[in-house]
Amino acid sequence: MSHDVFVSYSSKDKTIADAIVAAMEQNSIRCWYATRDIKPSEDWGKAITSAIEVCKVFLVIFSGNANQSQRVLDEVNLAISQQAVILPFRIDNLEPEGAMKLHLSSRHWLDAYDPSWESHIKNLIKNVSIILETAVDEQQIVLPADIARKIKEPKKKIKKILAGVLIGAFAITAGWYGLSEFIKQDSEVEVVPESVPSTPIEETKNQETTITETPSEIEDLCNSDAYGCAKIELGQTIKIGMGLPLTGEHDRFGIDAKQSGLLAIADAGIFNGFRFELIAKDDWSPTEGGAAVAKEFIADPTVVAIAGHAFSPSTAAALPFYQEHGLPILNSSATNPEFLEIGSTVFSHLSFTDKAEGFAASEYIFNKIGARNIAILYGSVYGEVPAVFVNTGFESLGGNVIAFGNVSENPNIWSDIITGQPELIYYCGLEMETSIMDLMKSEEIRKTVFFGCAIVYEYFQNQQDENIEGYYFSFFGEPTSSNEKDIFDANYLKVYGISPGVLTPYTWFNYDSVMILSSLIKEVGLLGEDGALYVPRGTLTDAVRGLENYMGISGTYTCNKMGDCNTEGPQIVKVIDGEYIPVE
Repeated sequence: MSHDVFVSYSSKDKTIADAIVAAMEQNSIRCWYATRDIKPSEDWGKAITSAIEVCKVFLVIFSGNANQSQRVLDEVNLAISQQAVILPFRIDNLEPEGAMKLHLSSRHWLDAYDPSWESHIKNLIKNVSIILETAVDEQQIVLPADIARKIKEPKKKIKKILAGVLIGAFAITAGWYGLSEFIKQDSEVEVVPESVPSTPIEETKNQETTITETPSEIEDLCNSDAYGCAKIELGQTIKIGMGLPLTGEHDRFGIDAKQSGLLAIADAGIFNGFRFELIAKDDWSPTEGGAAVAKEFIADPTVVAIAGHAFSPSTAAALPFYQEHGLPILNSSATNPEFLEIGSTVFSHLSFTDKAEGFAASEYIFNKIGARNIAILYGSVYGEVPAVFVNTGFESLGGNVIAFGNVSENPNIWSDIITGQPELIYYCGLEMETSIMDLMKSEEIRKTVFFGCAIVYEYFQNQQDENIEGYYFSFFGEPTSSNEKDIFDANYLKVYGISPGVLTPYTWFNYDSVMILSSLIKEVGLLGEDGALYVPRGTLTDAVRGLENYMGISGTYTCNKMGDCNTEGPQIVKVIDGEYIPVE
């Protein structure tokens, strides 16, 4: 049987191990459990070795008994050699000794002391599910009714030691850097379950249900749908895909999107006995990567929607495949406006586009700042599109652009700027060019105003540069506080060790993208008499385009016929006394 978790324990703690395994498997976490899974005629050592080699999480139930167990120590040694994710679950208040201390003392622990067995095991299930990328909210976890009774030898109540959050469970160093390194490694070998047990998940009070449809009704629905139906069999998950840069110099965009998406999956709950699952794949090569990931998603019939590719080049490569096969893509950060203008019926977008940002900046520069002669620069393909629209908008208003171009490809542009003495320099790029910073500080153009796009704003937020007084930026703006947003912010910080919005400004948009798709799947999905879930693809695509007044944590969304769901546009801020102040 394929499994997610190898359970290592002392035979003297079998009653506790039995209860933990039962609880995890009731919540669709597949365990390898020696006393159950080794066949009578099978070689014990070979079976354990094979099971550890393929496990995704090595769970060691640590106790005084395990501390003295040579078999547990041998299993820990093998797990380390296989570079498994090792998660110690401590049921006795003691430190590891001897060789066990060498192997486990540097790791963070999940502590579990009676009498709160239910809460400890729920916390364990929650952490394991996040590592497996099937994150589940603790309130949705269902435990066997008699789990406390099954643990026949309760431990003495001891002061609970504060355990590290999930990051500590699988990173040697604490903090978000350790988590990002884990995710970057994870992107090379997807840590996602191949399937879940072939029995329906137990109904809970948080589960949403619909009326069961007859075979003829399902057949009529799927035959009449423009793209047919996705069929999710019993035991499978409803998959939402993400194509992301999980490696390379811009991996923070992928890491942030994936982390937000996993929290959304946990909040999406259960629908008709089926869990949602996020499948995040690395599309680090902008063009080839985007197409390759799209083909993988299309090949999996249980992938029913796409929560975006992070960047526009990979989106452009993937979009034709999604269009052909009817997979709706609700994007957060691929801001090229062309995707809304090419007639695609499957592409929709949450944040404002480069076109909206460029025109808003040009109007503010001309009408509010009052500049008439400006230079427009960009530093990458990602900065070029906003720069083009600033140029178009500014000239249409009667302004004069004395210099325009890529700063790294146009060596003459600096002399043009110094000679032309622009009143303002506009710049957009994923990274801030040192040459521009040096120029802005020079005496030759010291009176020139600087205006940066949203991703340049993000750069300065992270760098905390003190020499930017009076600079202007277009900006997404942190969403208005709400109860839902506050809960998300707290969860993001607790799980990942970093505040939302630090890695990228798209954190809240990424969460909303997954939440919107899961909510619409619940609206259109139908349960068949055969126990399978059917999701009409064309109907789901139409539902995304028909989204109206959806209140997310990043804003309120209504999609137009082209797929533009953003109604708020960018915010303009100015640095005044070191603070980023919104301006009219």
